[in-house]
Amino acid sequence: MTGHLLHRAMDPEYPASVSRKMTTEHIRGELGFTGLVITDSLDMGALRKRYSLPKAMGLALDAGADFVMHACNSPLGETAEDVARAIDMLARH
Repeated sequence: MTGHLLHRAMDPEYPASVSRKMTTEHIRGELGFTGLVITDSLDMGALRKRYSLPKAMGLALDAGADFVMHACNSPLGETAEDVARAIDMLARH
C-alpha cells in the first residue's frame, strides 16, 4: 500500500501514492515488487488539498497503482455516488 507522504529526495513534486517515480520506478523497478499496489484512501487531506478526486485517481493509476481506495469518510462529505461519478469522469478521458 502506498501512502501520501512526500519524499522530496525521490519525487519532489508528487506524494508517493500518485508518484510514478515511487510506484513504477522504485517499488516495481528497483525493488522488483510484482504484487498488487494499492493506494491509501484518496479522500485523505494530504491529497485532497492538492487534487480533485478524479485527478487523484488518474494520477495514482498513471503512477502504476493497481487499485485506488476511497473510504467515503472524507471531511468533504463525498459519498459512494461521488466516487462513482469520479470513476465515470476518469473513464471518459
